[in-house]
Amino acid sequence: VTVPDVPGEPEQPTYTQLDYANAVESRFDKEAQELGYDSLAKATTYAASGNNRFAAEARHFIALRDACWALCFEALANPPEIPPTPAEFADAIVAKALASVGMPDYT
Repeated sequence: VTVPDVPGEPEQPTYTQLDYANAVESRFDKEAQELGYDSLAKATTYAASGNNRFAAEARHFIALRDACWALCFEALANPPEIPPTPAEFADAIVAKALASVGMPDYT
């Protein structure tokens, strides 16, 4: 008697912390690129700029980065049963951080 192959539950992909961190970093860069910077890292170098616009955007990206990493550590402490993909995770984290940080303050 042969037993037919019966598919079981599909195996969940496994992602590393590095996969999630890289996705968040890429998402940061996308935000910075929308304002004309190469990356978030480069945007933050303008924090002490004498140009009000550049300094405001740098402060914004520093606050965004801080909020995102705090949310990431929260997520690590309480991981969901079914983990999101790194891209889904990064989009959700950045969206949540942007909701709390807002946009650059040019005043």
